[in-house]
Amino acid sequence: MKTAIDILREAVERTDVRTRALFGATDAFIRFESGQSAYIENTVTKLGLSQSFDPFPLVAVFTEGMTETVGTDFVEFSVPKIAIVIRTRDANATEQQKLYDSFAMVLHPIYEEFARQLASVNHSYELKVTRTDTTCYSDKGEQATSLNDLCDAVIIRNLSMKVLKEPNC
Repeated sequence: MKTAIDILREAVERTDVRTRALFGATDAFIRFESGQSAYIENTVTKLGLSQSFDPFPLVAVFTEGMTETVGTDFVEFSVPKIAIVIRTRDANATEQQKLYDSFAMVLHPIYEEFARQLASVNHSYELKVTRTDTTCYSDKGEQATSLNDLCDAVIIRNLSMKVLKEPNC
């Protein structure tokens, strides 16, 4: 029985496969994490301390406030916040440089493919993927999460989906 997290993880995996050529990657390069904010922060911090592993780009599903209903033939869920995140390449870059380097070249292509993958499995009347672009996303202020790194991010808010269960054939 698939859960909402399983469905989102699979959408990220398909996004990874579909965008590898664009980013010149031959292996999986988009990391998926889900959980409470503190768990995601700790995991990304630990991974970031490793000299051989970069935890970004990251798709993080924050489970605070997440709801999930499992019916006999569907899974319906709502996720208040999903972040697609990369490390800020140059904190001193102009806004125009960041919009191009981080958003146009990396975050938006990942977001657009992720949204396509979500739409391909959604069976509710309308899928609305609302996004906000955030530069220098550190979440130390009013945000609900801290990644202990200066990041640029696309934040997806209030994602609601209904996914039909696969037949057992």
